[in-house]
Amino acid sequence: MLWTILIACTNPTDTGDEPPSVRTDDSAEPCEGNNPEITSFTLGNGGLVDFDGTESPTIQLQVEATDADGNLDQVVLEMWWEADGNGEVDTSRSPDNEYPSTLSSDGACEFFQASGNDKLALNLQVGGGIQSNTLYDFAVRIVDASAEISEAVVTTGVTPRQTVATATPNRQPCMAMDAATQQASPDRFSARRPLRIRKPKQEAAMSDDAYKRAGVDIDAGEAVVKGIGPAVQSTFRPEVLTGLGGFGGLFALGKYKNPVLVSGTDGVGTKLLVAQRLNKHQSIGIDLVAMCVNDIAVSGAEPLFFLDYFATGKLAPDVAVQVVEGIAEGCRQAGCALIGGETAEMPGMYGPGHYDLAGFAVGAVERDEVITGEEIQAGDVLWGFASSGLHSNGYSLVRHIVDPLDWEQSHGLERSLAEVLLTPTRIYVKEMLALRSQVRGWVHVTGGGFYENIPRILPRGLGATIDRGSWQVPGIFGLLERKGGLSERELYRTFNMGIGLIAVAPKGVKLDGATPIGVVNSTPGVVLQ
Repeated sequence: MLWTILIACTNPTDTGDEPPSVRTDDSAEPCEGNNPEITSFTLGNGGLVDFDGTESPTIQLQVEATDADGNLDQVVLEMWWEADGNGEVDTSRSPDNEYPSTLSSDGACEFFQASGNDKLALNLQVGGGIQSNTLYDFAVRIVDASAEISEAVVTTGVTPRQTVATATPNRQPCMAMDAATQQASPDRFSARRPLRIRKPKQEAAMSDDAYKRAGVDIDAGEAVVKGIGPAVQSTFRPEVLTGLGGFGGLFALGKYKNPVLVSGTDGVGTKLLVAQRLNKHQSIGIDLVAMCVNDIAVSGAEPLFFLDYFATGKLAPDVAVQVVEGIAEGCRQAGCALIGGETAEMPGMYGPGHYDLAGFAVGAVERDEVITGEEIQAGDVLWGFASSGLHSNGYSLVRHIVDPLDWEQSHGLERSLAEVLLTPTRIYVKEMLALRSQVRGWVHVTGGGFYENIPRILPRGLGATIDRGSWQVPGIFGLLERKGGLSERELYRTFNMGIGLIAVAPKGVKLDGATPIGVVNSTPGVVLQ
């Protein structure tokens, strides 16, 4: 059941006219096309309105569905809208909104029940991005219902900033809307008109593409699996016993005598929105792997294998393949195998072009080689390993600060802001495995910065003093400080400030590739000086 609605959103000026009255007398003639058997419903905050255009208006559709047997208590709707005003809507793509709910729900739909239980009235709100002075085309489809629908009426309108006409209970919506529209100046108010659809009383035709029309494209998923094959296989280690397409990934522990398995899971946070805004997805997978494998290597574990979860509303195979290729690159850098993953297409869950990622890493370490930090003592030295930049933390604050800037410009940085923001997180696994016999503890500097992460590895009663001048802070952090007005404490409790990994080693031990940045002392807490 599908219909298209044209809506002209205007941006009128305030003329000071009195609101038009609404004709609601019982003797009024019903308007053309209206079925008197359809009981109207309270229009709520619909009605003809005058808005001043200072904010984006919100268009609404009021839908009333009727069945003959009195069993209707649930419908499922899909909605599309386009701003070209050409009278057509592409309904082959995923819907812009979906409304599954029931009469008792307080979810996406607000329900108005008419007299009796044979009619269901819905108030569908189209939010975000609706602009004034724009002609919109809408398409609404009833895709499922708890009873056979014999009739449906739709009325269109704009969420009021000043309500000038409303329908009343037990009036035909077509009559009330026409009465108001006839008395309103057409260049001051958005037109409202009811549309009536009759559902054919026949069985649905057999279909081989119902799942695709519902928003899930199995062929697209298969295209992703085919596209990622070479990248995934390039990560395999001899211990991998299965290929792509199985129900589970098999991995033989092999060389370990008394192994302890170490697992970790993480995501990339809102750095994803940076990749999606720039439409560059090749490196975000490296971030995903880095956030997981760096964490498990803190315990002395060698990362063995990795699994990923990719979720989106509408699967774009080329984007998914780019992301997984980045994950594979991260696995190669870390020396672990990408032995499994999930690609989930969930229509209505995510906005157009958006996706989410989660990663899962498993490693192993001999029981007598586990690094816990218990051996750390006052006088031990903190060694810092340089970060590649922001890594994957603090991006909600970062985006808030840099959103108004031109990302194609450098703003005094060594590269464009866009390139700096997308620089992948450094993977430290090889350095950590090479130095683990010399180290008493590791700190992966992620969310929480210095103040929150360093204490996680220190025994009770110990603290650390950090020499801020012992390393060069990358320019991106200075830019954020200036543009965002950030305090020093805010910087060091949010970002890595150029040090992505810290090792704690006995005094006199020198760690290749690292810089001494502080010492362990007997005063709990972290002090920067």
